[in-house]
Amino acid sequence: MTLSDLIAELERATEGSRELDLAICRGIGAAVIASPRRPVVKFARGDHWRSPPAYTTSLDAALSLVPEGWSWMVRNVHGNMGGPQGVAYCTRPDTDNETARAATPALALVIAALKARMSDSQATKEA
Repeated sequence: MTLSDLIAELERATEGSRELDLAICRGIGAAVIASPRRPVVKFARGDHWRSPPAYTTSLDAALSLVPEGWSWMVRNVHGNMGGPQGVAYCTRPDTDNETARAATPALALVIAALKARMSDSQATKEA
């Protein structure tokens, strides 16, 4: 699954889940063992296997996805369908701006952070 596909899936999600957390881990290049009893991930060579971060339900975990050099903001807003929604922004000093709206603030921040990562990746390819 590409990051674009993952972002589209996150935008459709109505709540966070461990399955989405594992998909994010895969999307950012972590090794994943998705056993039904206890999934584990490893982010770098020499790293220890551990439980996947709760990216889609924890703002702290979602914040860890924001690339270095980017600032961020997340808000909880009242959605059009009557329930709460999240809106997130990731910005970089050179005026790049990635925004996201999702069912929850954590999902919105994850989406904006993944868009920022894609932007960084494209900038690196162009350089």
